[in-house]
Amino acid sequence: MAQVINAITDALFITSNLGKIKKVNLAAQQLFGFSEEELINQPISLIIDEEQVLRRAIHQYHYFQKNIQNLELVCIGSISRGNE
Repeated sequence: MAQVINAITDALFITSNLGKIKKVNLAAQQLFGFSEEELINQPISLIIDEEQVLRRAIHQYHYFQKNIQNLELVCIGSISRGNE
């Protein structure tokens, strides 16, 4: 499984239902400039500042996961760097 996750060329974060980062792939590490060790157990808001949106998406994911099999949560958005 780890090989598949690291082979994905898009940044990938796997979080707990509370938004804590549990796994991150190599592409995400390179894109955001953090090592896996620096990101594990940190809030996803360290990377994405729209925490309210993420919390709602995670909540909806868990709600639907109870009723639908084979559901995946994919969040796509832009990155705000503040000085651009």
